[in-house]
Amino acid sequence: TGWFASVLGAAHGVAWLGPAYYALWLPAHTLAAQPQGKVELKVLLAAAPLGYVVDSLLVLSGFI
Repeated sequence: TGWFASVLGAAHGVAWLGPAYYALWLPAHTLAAQPQGKVELKVLLAAAPLGYVVDSLLVLSGFI
């Protein structure tokens, strides 16, 4: 479902639709996965900025 939101959003000039869907769905999904849901959410919140930094460095260095 998130994949369809991403593809259809991009096809219709609404590229933010996919990331918005995942921004709402992912925390709800991880919190529903009890009992480790809170731990998974903490890992997600720690990994997201790291991924952003690594991707940005790859773009700035010309690899992407």
